Amino acid sequence: MFYKNIKQFLLFSLCLFFVQIAIAQEVTVINQKGTKINVVNNKVTTSATAPSNPFEGDVWYDSSTTPSTVKIYDDVSGWLIMEHKGTTGSVFFAGANGLPTENNSQLFWDSTNNRLGVGTNSPTNKFEVSGAIGAQGILNSDGTENEPAFRFKDDTNTGMYSPAADEIGFTVGGVEAMKIDEPTTGNTVVIVNQTLELQGKLLDKSNSAGTAGQVLSSTATGTSWINSANGSETKVTVAGINTISGAGTTASPYLITGTEVDGSITNEINTSVASSVNTLTVTDSGGAKSAPIVNSNTLSITSGAITSTVNGVASTAITLPVANGSETKVTVAGINSISGAGTTASPYLITGTEVDGSVTNEINTSVASSVNTLTVTDSGGAKSAPIVNSNALSITSGAITSTVNGVASTAITLPVANGSETKVTAAGINSISGAGTTASPYLITGTEVDGSVTNEINTSVASSVNTLTVTDSGGAKSAPIVNSNALSIASGAITSTVNGVASTAIALPIADGSETKVTAAGINAISGAGTTASPYLITGTEVDGSITNEINTSVASSVNTLTVTDSGGAKSAPIVNSNALSIASGAITSTVNGVASTAIALPIADGSETKVTAAGINAISGAGTTASPYLITGTEIDGSVTNELQTLSQSIGASATGDITLSNSGGTAKVVSANANNQITAGTDGGAYLSAVVIVVPKTANYTLVAADNGKVFTFNSAAAVTLTVPTGLTIGYNVSIYQTGIGNVTIAGGATILNRLSRFKTAGKDAGVGLIITATNTAHLTGDLKK
Repeated sequence: MFYKNIKQFLLFSLCLFFVQIAIAQEVTVINQKGTKINVVNNKVTTSATAPSNPFEGDVWYDSSTTPSTVKIYDDVSGWLIMEHKGTTGSVFFAGANGLPTENNSQLFWDSTNNRLGVGTNSPTNKFEVSGAIGAQGILNSDGTENEPAFRFKDDTNTGMYSPAADEIGFTVGGVEAMKIDEPTTGNTVVIVNQTLELQGKLLDKSNSAGTAGQVLSSTATGTSWINSANGSETKVTVAGINTISGAGTTASPYLITGTEVDGSITNEINTSVASSVNTLTVTDSGGAKSAPIVNSNTLSITSGAITSTVNGVASTAITLPVANGSETKVTVAGINSISGAGTTASPYLITGTEVDGSVTNEINTSVASSVNTLTVTDSGGAKSAPIVNSNALSITSGAITSTVNGVASTAITLPVANGSETKVTAAGINSISGAGTTASPYLITGTEVDGSVTNEINTSVASSVNTLTVTDSGGAKSAPIVNSNALSIASGAITSTVNGVASTAIALPIADGSETKVTAAGINAISGAGTTASPYLITGTEVDGSITNEINTSVASSVNTLTVTDSGGAKSAPIVNSNALSIASGAITSTVNGVASTAIALPIADGSETKVTAAGINAISGAGTTASPYLITGTEIDGSVTNELQTLSQSIGASATGDITLSNSGGTAKVVSANANNQITAGTDGGAYLSAVVIVVPKTANYTLVAADNGKVFTFNSAAAVTLTVPTGLTIGYNVSIYQTGIGNVTIAGGATILNRLSRFKTAGKDAGVGLIITATNTAHLTGDLKK
């Protein structure tokens, strides 16, 4: 009975459930524990219109769109779209309601070029932001000189990059213009590779721009502006044969005068040095001495290279161009062929082929000619061709000559016409008499058919505007008149020239001011005619009846402020001051707003800060102060003041090179040398001359300097890096200049010690220039446009 009741209950519940589905989407059921619960049975509808009486969670396929849009019902917001569609390129983000939304102009992905734009929907780079960017830091690539890490959209080779660790480079147009480097920890160096132009002030470590005429000096820890020295701060004293005059200033420099102990100031001095062809003459108080200048100049050719040797110094050998035949091109065709390269070792060889196998069948067996035809017969038969002739006629002095194929005939005199061979006939009003000869020439007589010889005469001529009319017995004829008309103005007078005939000049009216109208209003009134005789007069009216209320009643000043008071009240303005310092005669003066202060004397150097040293025949005493000045005493070490007279001589013989020697009792010294390192060269005419001071030597590969390179300029044009080696043994003062003209850097290295303050030994880039000088034994200093 129990089970029967349960069965009936379940059947009733099931019937009730189906009844509720038909009328509602939420039903109440009993679960397996016998508990009542509410169950929502959501519907899925496909239609072009929204379902009626929807319940939360219902699904609607809206077929009014293509493809259909999937929507779900929310009791609060209504039908919500389950799929999101946006504008091409938009990047979705959660909106205020948490749903996907877009802003195409502010967040955009270019899928064609793989670019992301923020603030723009047309990015031109991988990531582009239109607007300001805020960040705690940007970790960027180092970049290069031609493609800096921080560059500009329209100028990609200009910007900032990092050439190496602890370095920032600024590049313009692909060329590094400036670099900030930290060569050692805490030591920052700014390097300007190009021109530095300063349009503002230059400040020292005290933030001072200095005053006019001061110089910037190093203080070991910085820089400071100081007054420029003019010499007066240094005291120079002499003794013995020397005396000093002057104040040691720019205006009055020190003058040291020596006394000639033997009474002659000329017996040690060369009074003249002269040269003529192959002769050098030196003159002093002892007279003139001459010596021949011996030069040698030879040319030699070895292995096709020519060398010029002047005074034993050989030039660089230059290879002479050698023709070997290959520069001439030989071509053939038909029965000929060519072998060989056309050189001395392999000359051209031309080989002909006998096409018919016989070398004799080209021989002519007979030659015959007829009118305008030439016939040649050989083993192949007879061949004929037309003969081309030339035929010319010329007439000279009444004689005709025929020239056929360049051969002239005998001249034949032509008959002379006298007129009779020409027949003249006439008709109408004309008749002819005479035979037409020289003795009886033709005579043509005309008859006046109308009996009047005057009816062709014009009976009247008349003209009107631009028209000319002529009348004769035949009536009147008219034609337009062509005229010319020009105006000119000179010296204020105008002239009209019609058909080349000038009119009388008429003076033009001159403006005197009256043609200009001057008007006024308000407080101004105008009188006068505006002419020279009666000029305009503008009179102003004082509208408030007082001509004094614009006058300042008081003027007062305070620190940097000026106040002016009138009837309208008080007005104040800042006072602009000037402040200048000047130093004159060792005293400093401050001038403020044009008023100079009392001059204050500056501390004066007394000379002791200057160290004077001497050696040889000179000895120094004294402390170099005003109280104890330096005293320089000279000693004549050999007791003679005349043994400085020179004699001139020159070595001669087969090995002479142009050396000239001056001799005296103390020994000999070279005057002119032909050594390779001396800039004085003995010429082919025997005279001495200065050779080129600067020699430009182009290089494309590694090179080691030699002694003869002293003073030269080297240009390195290489695509790859090269090295210039500085060997040991170069003399002190030896110097060269190095320029990088290619893209390959030049590194300066070698056996000698090379010094540079920043330890940079490589040219910085194309067109960089550096200088090298030997400053001590096997030690060189390097300066210029360098990098590490």
